[in-house]
Amino acid sequence: MLSASLWDPPSIDTNNEYRLTSWLAQQEDQHGIVLYQCDHNLTAWTQRCVRQADCILIVGLADKEPHIGKIEKEVERLAIRTQKELVLLHREGADRPKNTVAWLNNRTWVSSHHHIQCSKRMFSRRSQYRVNELYNKVLMSEPNIHSDFSRMARWLSGTSVGLVLGGGGA
Repeated sequence: MLSASLWDPPSIDTNNEYRLTSWLAQQEDQHGIVLYQCDHNLTAWTQRCVRQADCILIVGLADKEPHIGKIEKEVERLAIRTQKELVLLHREGADRPKNTVAWLNNRTWVSSHHHIQCSKRMFSRRSQYRVNELYNKVLMSEPNIHSDFSRMARWLSGTSVGLVLGGGGA
């Protein structure tokens, strides 16, 4: 995952533009998928992420109001032809998804949506040290191939498998 926090501010200035663009192109050539994480504001890095994207994931907390944020409006304007998907995060053990229509009605430009059930650790505030400590443990454990995150990763990478059974005959 490429994030602006990996780059010092001088690395994005115009003197280093060519080097950065070349390096990003190299990453895209070497890897099947490159995941960019934009900033919380409409920075030069966020605009670069939007320009580079084949698919933009708009992530929201499902239990919050479905308001469209400032960056979301700009993403819609800047990336007219780019596929956009809505990802709604739900707390583990929460009721069935609801209010999805309101989220989608506000975002007519979204091509599909995903409901993802998240563990409690995703919704708790922790210090950066505790977050790093926790995710180092998570990275050492076996991934849960049945989790919603795994399902979405298979969908985005084009490796998901669907099965349709039908009864036939008159």
